[in-house]
Amino acid sequence: MPEDLSSNSFTALISGNVDQLDRLQNLIKNLSNAQYSKPSRLPHQPSVGRHVRHVIEHYLQLLLSLTSGVLDYSLRSRDVQFEESLAMAIEQISEIQEKLTSLSIPSTGSAVQNQNIIFQANNQKFSTNLARELDFLNSHTVHHLALIQIITQEFGIPADRRTGIHPTTLEHLDACAR
Repeated sequence: MPEDLSSNSFTALISGNVDQLDRLQNLIKNLSNAQYSKPSRLPHQPSVGRHVRHVIEHYLQLLLSLTSGVLDYSLRSRDVQFEESLAMAIEQISEIQEKLTSLSIPSTGSAVQNQNIIFQANNQKFSTNLARELDFLNSHTVHHLALIQIITQEFGIPADRRTGIHPTTLEHLDACAR
């Protein structure tokens, strides 16, 4: 991680992820468990629950890497309970948010934010860091929010025009509207 990553920048990365997870919770909390786990009618689109499980497990792998030093997203547990139980998913998202928020506490944040992580994929290893992975997870979550929102429209839930759009795109759109 660059030495000049400010505490404010790191806090913004944490905050951005917590915000996207808030959007995810707000989007799914009004679903029934049946809607949450029902496969989409669209081709190649799984259930809302499968998208949520996928997002949750990416965050869990990152948090695990902070103790193991190795990050491998392909080692996700693919726990179907997160796909089938809306309550479990919402609870896990809240726990992830708490853990992320605790990383931005100054007494522990600086040590964690400077930690190098080995990213492992396809028998290859690369150096990465928490800031880079938080930025990836923010974009990854936005992407899945867009897909989830398409599926929830099948249930008559109106789309939020600002969900599933990357924050930098929203900033650009807002600037163009001025």
